[in-house]
Amino acid sequence: MTKSRTLSAPKADARSSFQYWAAQQNLFISKLLEQPVTNCQMLLLVHCLTAFSALILFCGSLIGAIITFLWFVGSLYLAKKGGLK
Repeated sequence: MTKSRTLSAPKADARSSFQYWAAQQNLFISKLLEQPVTNCQMLLLVHCLTAFSALILFCGSLIGAIITFLWFVGSLYLAKKGGLK
């Protein structure tokens, strides 16, 4: 009779899987910008682009322009804080 061993791996929860994915380099954006960019920084760029698009879309009304401008400035601050130049 042969003896067998079972190996147990630690369970990966969704949070650690996302953190692992966010720390990896995004090859497509890195090639476009010609510098290393992580997936987390790519998400920050998409956030800035979304806020800028909303700013252009809602610039017709004063209140909408103010709100989206503040959103855009906040997204730029988060991108700068996240390591983008």
